[in-house]
Amino acid sequence: MITLAIESSTAMGSVALLDGDLLLGEEQSLIQRSHSEFLNSAISRILIQNNLSLSHVDWIACSPGPGSFTGVRVASSLAKTLAYSLDKKIWSVDSLEILAAFDPQIDQPQKLVAINAFKNMVYYSLYLGTKKILGPQVIELSLLEDSIGLIFPSGSIHFCGDTFDLLPSFLSEVMTSRLIPPSHSALIHPTASVLGSLSHQRPEVGQTLDWISFQPLYLRASEAEENLRLRANLATRR
Repeated sequence: MITLAIESSTAMGSVALLDGDLLLGEEQSLIQRSHSEFLNSAISRILIQNNLSLSHVDWIACSPGPGSFTGVRVASSLAKTLAYSLDKKIWSVDSLEILAAFDPQIDQPQKLVAINAFKNMVYYSLYLGTKKILGPQVIELSLLEDSIGLIFPSGSIHFCGDTFDLLPSFLSEVMTSRLIPPSHSALIHPTASVLGSLSHQRPEVGQTLDWISFQPLYLRASEAEENLRLRANLATRR
């Protein structure tokens, strides 16, 4: 089964092509604000390199987010367009689940998975072993400790994601001491190759949807919407 996987929830955009669990090729880019151009050209290159065309694709794997508003929108729109034009299904799993599922320390009892939402905010999920018990959600970093403490009142908490270095500035010394940093081999960004592998190895963690049912996971408004809301709030105070 040929899987075309697309992921651009964070600063990294990536495309991967898999035949079952066999990775046929992957391209990644860390050039921000260019995911749309990169994803389309990368798909063409990977297919050509493997002497395949879009007609050979059996299904599409795509993360709906959470993450960068633009990145989520670009990947979701591309996946929906391909699924519609090719009459294929989309296998969907959130970006935090990608990081958690392929973490080298997957069996740690308590786990915090978080990626940067910027403006002192994070997208996060909490896990007990491999079971998700909260999330994905978005929260201000100043409120994160209270949220974690309600679910994990004691014991060590394994961290996975890209925001570990930000946390000490917003957490107490006690909570910071409870956090176990990510291993050197852990993912920082969710990638298309991991997404594609996950769709075969653990399909039960995601959903298989048609192009209409697949929707991006926007937990925050876009920057433009936030600016409009700010202007409106300022106007009402005058």
